[in-house]
Amino acid sequence: DYVVGQLIGFAEIDYDEHADLLYKLSGQIVAHLKSYLPDADDVEKVLLDHGKRIGQFVHQQMMEHYEETPTTYRVKVEKGFQVLKPQRFNQPAGQPPVHFGTAVNPKSETRRRVFIGFKKCCYAMQAFQSDDERRFAGLVDATPEVLRWVKPARQQSSSSISAAANTNPISSSRPTPRS
Repeated sequence: DYVVGQLIGFAEIDYDEHADLLYKLSGQIVAHLKSYLPDADDVEKVLLDHGKRIGQFVHQQMMEHYEETPTTYRVKVEKGFQVLKPQRFNQPAGQPPVHFGTAVNPKSETRRRVFIGFKKCCYAMQAFQSDDERRFAGLVDATPEVLRWVKPARQQSSSSISAAANTNPISSSRPTPRS
């Protein structure tokens, strides 16, 4: 278990799929150590003291035989798209929109402000219910893998959103693996 514990720490090794192989390799290492160490206590001491290096050595050998099969994705459109409806905001008079990267002070005022400056949002301006939601939108907007994102307008009807009642989630499309 000492060696297996080290091996499952590597991202490329799937314990559930390859448990038999991992225990077989671990058994071979223990057998090799037993072949020249005087007793089981010495074997355990070597595994405890050098387990990480042994795991790295086995991982390196495994990587020589590692193959990754690329997965292709196909977006599955379940229903036709909808044109985004214009959003309405209640911005206090005299207060210009705030760049989304700037926190409003106090944070409770976040819901009363309109934010601008998005690169990937489908709308030029957004309002958020909380500072956490504003910060999350910033993370989504800065993520290289995200092409576009939308926080649908309240009046935007969608079957995927209707189940969420009065929530207003930030949505994105998710590819599905090809079968």
